[in-house]
Amino acid sequence: LIGSYIGKVSIETILSMVFGASVAMSISGAYGAFVSERSERKRHIKELEKALFSDLDGTVVERANLTAVIIVMVVDSISPLIFSFITIFPLVLSKLNFLSLQVAFNLSFIIGVVSLFVLGLLLGKIAHEHVLVHGLFMVLSGLFVAVIMFLLA
Repeated sequence: LIGSYIGKVSIETILSMVFGASVAMSISGAYGAFVSERSERKRHIKELEKALFSDLDGTVVERANLTAVIIVMVVDSISPLIFSFITIFPLVLSKLNFLSLQVAFNLSFIIGVVSLFVLGLLLGKIAHEHVLVHGLFMVLSGLFVAVIMFLLA
């Protein structure tokens, strides 16, 4: 987003790039979550079967594990799409002449930074660690990626 603004890239190109990257992240996230979650849960079921001296094929436990895998896969798939579209929504409004290009870029940048910070807060809370440190780390990570992308462009 920052590199596109500095490089004077058209809104259409930015929207296309973000859409393409979001779809790619969505597919990758779904596949990665499916493979890793399914493997982890299969291992857990085998350990449970060994401890119970019983086969769990076709049981509620097996169906619950499959349901959990699907839920994780869907969340990992949809999340990048939702957050990408929320971040670039001001640019869509600019394309429709509801916002100036400068205001749209500023809002998109702020939305992106706030989203990263909130994600960091949540990860810090989950880890039972200092939430503000996690929030700042996520923002710095996002800015680091922006600098790298700018240098590669």
